[in-house]
Amino acid sequence: MVQVGDLVMARVIRMDPGHSAYLLWADSIGRYAILPHQYADRQYKVRDSLMGAVYKVGDEFPMLSQRSMHYFRRIAELVLAPVLADDHVHIKRVATAQAASFVKIAVETYRTGEDVIATCKPLLYEFRTYTSRTIALVKYHTEVEAYIREALAPAPSRSVRRVDVYREEHQARVIVERGTIAQFLGRKGMNAAVASKLTGYGLVLVDEADLGKTARA
Repeated sequence: MVQVGDLVMARVIRMDPGHSAYLLWADSIGRYAILPHQYADRQYKVRDSLMGAVYKVGDEFPMLSQRSMHYFRRIAELVLAPVLADDHVHIKRVATAQAASFVKIAVETYRTGEDVIATCKPLLYEFRTYTSRTIALVKYHTEVEAYIREALAPAPSRSVRRVDVYREEHQARVIVERGTIAQFLGRKGMNAAVASKLTGYGLVLVDEADLGKTARA
């Protein structure tokens, strides 16, 4: 039985302009499926092979997506399988935004002293087979303050002056070095927005030079 989140291998059978979608034959589930153009990572031609995650079931055909959180989680599990296999590296969270050109993936290790980012980094190039979005690895921390600092990369962690966490409200105020707030926000605010999704905390960014004004993610 096909379920939402299942990773499906398929090939393009027909361009379906009436539904603004590709009609697919999904070999891995033995039935037809559709990939709406708005959920496709790139343009495809008839007979092209692809992968997608089931986004919706219950209609005539399962609907696939290459932009959903399920999809990015599944391809992360696929690409990082060599380091996930012995159960010392784990994928904790995955986040992106519709307008973002990147995906943040939080990983952690149970091995003391291991650099989990360095362990996973040699596999990053394989993501290009499945998505055009840039993949950014983030070191997961159980300590919320440290996790937020990591999640805001590539903005420099050294420029974070203080992180005030309000756990009950799931909010955090991040005070950053004078003149660096644009780096933390990112283009169109996407870096802060995706970091907020990754951590599960609403992030309020504050320039140390102007604590009276805030930029909210």
